[in-house]
Amino acid sequence: MRYAIEPIFVIFPLICFLFYVANFKQKKTVCFILAISFILIYCFSLNGSDFYGYYTHYNMVGNGVSSSDNAQEIGYFYLMKAALRLGLDYLSFRVILLSSMTMVLFYAVTRFTKDFSMALFFISSMFVVYTISAYRQYIVIAISLYWIYKFNQGKVRTAICGTAALMLFHITAVLPLGCMVFTALRKRRKVEKSADMFKRNFSIIITLALLTRVTATILLRTAFFYRVVGGILGAHSTPDPTLFSFGLLSRLVFLAGVTYLFRASGTDDRAVHFLFWYYFVSIAIYVAIPLELVMGRLMNNASILCAILIPMLKREVVVSTPTAQAEHRKQNVKLLLMFLEFVAIAILINQLLKQNGYTPYMNILLGDRPDYSTTW
Repeated sequence: MRYAIEPIFVIFPLICFLFYVANFKQKKTVCFILAISFILIYCFSLNGSDFYGYYTHYNMVGNGVSSSDNAQEIGYFYLMKAALRLGLDYLSFRVILLSSMTMVLFYAVTRFTKDFSMALFFISSMFVVYTISAYRQYIVIAISLYWIYKFNQGKVRTAICGTAALMLFHITAVLPLGCMVFTALRKRRKVEKSADMFKRNFSIIITLALLTRVTATILLRTAFFYRVVGGILGAHSTPDPTLFSFGLLSRLVFLAGVTYLFRASGTDDRAVHFLFWYYFVSIAIYVAIPLELVMGRLMNNASILCAILIPMLKREVVVSTPTAQAEHRKQNVKLLLMFLEFVAIAILINQLLKQNGYTPYMNILLGDRPDYSTTW
């Protein structure tokens, strides 16, 4: 089923865009207004393809289903139990959960970059429309970014333990956890060298990832590998390979853009190196494995990193030494950012046109109520 584009989901990112173009990035009042508007638009909405699925699970827990009979991770299961004990209905639970996680997310974003309006433009245009309704993963995305911030502040053990606890909510917590453990074991200087290696060898690495994707696609078309991978995936997805998709193209475009910005910045900021390394490795894995539905979900964690990296790297380029070469790079960066902004809007439109569950726009604050007769 295809839906028409809902204006509110396009208007909000464009407002964020106008604020950062107008250089309001450090205005606390603007940041506050944008953050509250985001919560009112997205967290109070009734939109999202997982809305009714989570409603079904919430009711199951309310009717006494045990954790072994509920398909949700144990942490999320007991979070629902706690909410039910407090007497919260599903809509109240949703609003409180999404609003609180959004505040954690924004706290982390503002600690990484001062250009909040620019980061929020990319978050709301190419990231949030789908993931806001995937509650468990949204928890991991928001809180793991907080722990990544703490990790780069030197709270290594606390951050690793906190991220490990997120495994109780969604399996994708293994991505930031693995990056933290690797960084702690290898020491940060070696991670910085690895990030530089990815930057220098971008074309070779992505070519190898694409060749791996082609090989995996061929293998998955055989009965043996299809059956083996199907057994691993279980009921979560089918092992039908996708050689090419809009999602693949858009991620490659942003990966190339972020890599160029990283190269142009020449930054030695440790947080930037960590985020870039995490982002590059994650997207390279996505490219190599042709299971679009599974990998698209898993890499939502990594996709938001580019929304943080772009304003961070832009600032590093802007504050570089004012030489003739640096000025030329700044002009190239301006053109690249214009292109990435255009692609981000194209990603948003693609989501709104092709994914179910977003229209007509419904919001609790407008007096709307869900039609629970449509649940599965």
